[in-house]
Parts: sequence; C-alpha cells; structure tokens
Amino acid sequence: MGVMSRLRAVERQSTDVETYFGTRYFVDAKVGSDSNSGRTPTAPFLTIAKAFTVIKSGDQIVARGKIREQLTTPVGVFDVQLIGGANRPRHADDHSEGGALTRGSSGATWTAPASGSTANPLLVIQQQGWVVQGFTWQISGSATDCISLHKTDDAGDDERDGAHAEIRYNKFQGVPGAAVGIGIKTNGIGFFKIEDNIFLGLITAIAKTGAAGGQVGWGEIIGNRFSDNTNGIVSPLYRFLVKGNYFLATHTKEVDLTGGTANIVTENVFMGDYDVNVAGTGDVWFNNYSLDAASGEVSDTTGQTTSVPVA
Repeated sequence: MGVMSRLRAVERQSTDVETYFGTRYFVDAKVGSDSNSGRTPTAPFLTIAKAFTVIKSGDQIVARGKIREQLTTPVGVFDVQLIGGANRPRHADDHSEGGALTRGSSGATWTAPASGSTANPLLVIQQQGWVVQGFTWQISGSATDCISLHKTDDAGDDERDGAHAEIRYNKFQGVPGAAVGIGIKTNGIGFFKIEDNIFLGLITAIAKTGAAGGQVGWGEIIGNRFSDNTNGIVSPLYRFLVKGNYFLATHTKEVDLTGGTANIVTENVFMGDYDVNVAGTGDVWFNNYSLDAASGEVSDTTGQTTSVPVA
C-alpha cells in the first residue's frame, strides 16, 4: 500500500475504535485533555505520554498538533503504529480556521519541551515492531536525536529491543547551515526499515552509536532524501539493502559503512564527492549515479558508478 493510500485509510477509519488486534487512540496536542477517553477524535488525549500509559501491543495512536515531549515507549508493548495525523509531514502552525472555531495546529510536529528538555532523544523505541509515520521531527532545546532504536543485552523479559521497526514518510529536521543532532540512531539492532523520509540539517541523518546489541543487520534504507546534513548514513551495516536514496548537497560523507559488510548499495544518487564515501567489506555497489566527474569510479558519459568508492 502506498503512502497516500495508507493516509486515506487512516482518514476512512477515523471514526472506528478497533484496529488490527488492538485499539486506536487519538492525541491532539492543542485541544486534547488527558482526562478524555482518547478513543475518538472528539475526545482526544492531550499528550502521547498519556496514550503510552494505556496502550497494549497491536494498538494505534493517531496524533496531531505540536507535540513537545521526550518519551520512551512502554515496556512489553509491541507492534504499535504511531501515526502523524496530517496529509504530509509538516509543521503544526497555529492558525484561525474562521468563525468561532480557532483550533489551529493541524499538521503533526514532534519537538522538545518548551522548557526543561534533556540531552536525550525525542522518542526511544525499546520494543519490537513499532511503526512511526507522518511526523515532522524537529531537533530543539537540549534534545540530541529524533528517534533512537534501543537495545540492551539483557535476557528474557528484561531485554529491550527496538528492532523490526518501520520508520516511514517522516521529515527529520535540524538546522540547515548549522547542523544539529541525529535523525535516527541505533546502538546495534537490525531488521528495521527506514523508507521515504526527508533528513534535513542534521549532523548525521542515520547513525549507530554505542556498542550494545552488536551488528546493525538485515534491514532496508530505501527511497529517502538527504539534504544539508553534515553526514548521511554512518553505520556498520550488515547485509542491508540501501536503495533509491538521494544525497543532495552539503554532506561531508553521504554513506560511511566502515565496519560493515556484505551490503547491497544500488540506485542511489550522490551529488557530492563520490570517493569520500566508504563501503563495507564485501559490499556490492552497482547502478548508482554521481555528479562527481573527477572520480575514477564514475562514468564520464553517464554518471553511473562503476565500483565501490575509493578514497
């Protein structure tokens, strides 16, 4: 199902309560109330924090407005869909809708609290199978990252593992020209998909930091746009598919897979210096395109790359 089809499906189902094996909850960061039931669009919660206190595995949260929270997903809750209730990821700006109705804040923005923000991500996902879709994630305050896919090396029910996530159709925004923060961070998990997002004005768009969890393996990074970041993808990926991404201007490194191995990197477009990128061991890079006419790994006539980048 395409992005717009998924959004239309959400609109068609907006008056239903049940979804998949769970329940749909609504959050409106402007006019909601945490004393509401959260079960209908006319009785939404004010905060996603409140929704996190009631959700169970398989539930869905549809949120709109300017969300100013730094949260960690609940322990033992899996397969939740977290949906930004806007037609396209954009800032939730106040406006008058005419007459006596002045709700404002359509759109769905997730940013740090106006005061008291901490040096942590806006959202930490610590259990498997979450979907995040349709938000503008804005680095602000002391927040360090937008989304962190977190894993611990504990056993059994004590393990926390944000693997098998899908992060799609979002905008991750720092400050173009003065890059800040990380868009999506992992500390060593896999089996996730990052698809159809925009990364703008970040120090690193997608990064691995920390040592827990081992390899970042068996996932997909597909169809994203990277612009005005210091770096694009910096992670030791393992058996990943990196396909159909567009790396626009102002990157120091567009893709750096140092420490990774056996990835397929194909159908990407690189606008910067092709040979500052770093392949993993045993990677296959083919049918990519670059504007770097000076590179020996780029065809002078077609712009098609002929091999992995060579520093």
